Amino acid sequence: MKALCLLVGLVLGANLIYFSLAPPNVKEQPKRNISLVTGAELEYLKESKSFSYCADPSWAPYEWIGVNGNHHGYVKDYLNLIEHALNVKFKLVLADSWSEVLEKAKRRECDFISAAMFTPERSAYLNFTQPFFSYSIVIASHKDIVFDRKENYFQGKTFALVKGYSYEEKIRRSYPKAKLVYVKNATEGLMLASAMKVDGYLDGQMVIAYTIHKEGLINLNISERLNEHMNLSLAVRSDDQVLLSIFNKAIDQITEKERRQIQAKWERTYTTTEEINTSIYWSFFYVSFIASCFLILTFIFRLRSAVNKSNSKVSGLITQLEKEKSYDAYDDVLNRYSAVKEVYNSLKSENNANLGIIIFKVNKLEQLYDELDMLAVEMLIESMLSHIKKIIPKSCQLGCWRGGRYILLCNKATSEELTLLAETVRYEVAKQAYHFDIGVTLSLVIGPYSQNCSINERIKEIEKQLSMCLPDNVSGKHIDFVKEQ
Repeated sequence: MKALCLLVGLVLGANLIYFSLAPPNVKEQPKRNISLVTGAELEYLKESKSFSYCADPSWAPYEWIGVNGNHHGYVKDYLNLIEHALNVKFKLVLADSWSEVLEKAKRRECDFISAAMFTPERSAYLNFTQPFFSYSIVIASHKDIVFDRKENYFQGKTFALVKGYSYEEKIRRSYPKAKLVYVKNATEGLMLASAMKVDGYLDGQMVIAYTIHKEGLINLNISERLNEHMNLSLAVRSDDQVLLSIFNKAIDQITEKERRQIQAKWERTYTTTEEINTSIYWSFFYVSFIASCFLILTFIFRLRSAVNKSNSKVSGLITQLEKEKSYDAYDDVLNRYSAVKEVYNSLKSENNANLGIIIFKVNKLEQLYDELDMLAVEMLIESMLSHIKKIIPKSCQLGCWRGGRYILLCNKATSEELTLLAETVRYEVAKQAYHFDIGVTLSLVIGPYSQNCSINERIKEIEKQLSMCLPDNVSGKHIDFVKEQ
């Protein structure tokens, strides 16, 4: 559950960063009637219903074609306004480059180009509406390249630009000593500038800033702003004067509020030189910070889980050790410390008057040690104690006592019950053959606890009586009884 919460936090943080950098959507504009459209033009629109157009596939954020083949960008927002206003459909004709866009326009494969600047060469096959937006030309270069305007800083310098862009003619005319090389798109040109294979890349400020941000080219600066401004229009095929007139009227109907909305939307996608680097650095910082927090919290969670598992194992081990501390080497047999503790615990109970004590020993134990090795004797005793454990009631505790003796503690037991238990134990042990088919006999002394004397005195009496037992006497009496004084 904690890992899930951490993952949700990371996703929310990533979304926050993404949406803070992503451009907002401009709301769709309601359909409007163009009041200046003539009856003939209105009839023309009804008959045509749709118009094909070509667009620059790699000129973000002004316009570009996405991987799904859809048209996006600043220019597309203007086309949406015009499309809604005229109540017609614009159908995109795909092209791989700006040069191909111009070739398709020459071959009349599209009715208009979404954004183009007037040049004498293009006027042979295209007519241009009034401009609907403009942009300035800037130079993007490596941070290590410094331009000095006091000198002829374009002399001997090499600049990249997209082949077929209209500002090439202006650049050649204004800066004749500059060397120009062609690239397919802004990304390719900025990559060359980043690698210092050219002195700079020429394009619109918004395009350069957007691409630097998108590609993460933080070693580039917008180093120079030129005096050149490009005015872009809809470029309509030269044989369609009606469509040209309609488009001019539609552009006239675009309000200042709508223009500001589009401008504000796409200005969010780029910044100037210092802001670009700051934005990228902060983006990296936020992502790194969130990722680091996630990793640290995950590590803490896993460490805590591992500690809990270890604590569980240690707790189990402690429990086992406590059990081993309470019991002797023989299975389920209390050691002497625990046996004494059990005696005193029993005395604290309300029924301590019925505490029964039986202390017993194995007869001829020293002789067994002489005849057998120590391990064999221990195995024999372990078998005997295990046998006794099965005989006695569950309410009785079997434990080791001092001097090779053993003790039975029985709560709520009368003298008769203790005598019967002692006889049962003696009889069952005597008839049983243990390891190596060796039989053993026991001497047992029974002593109910008396409140007239201390427990220490009672146990001493029992032990004294046990030491006086003669297992080889003629009567064969192996059970004695210490009477209550």
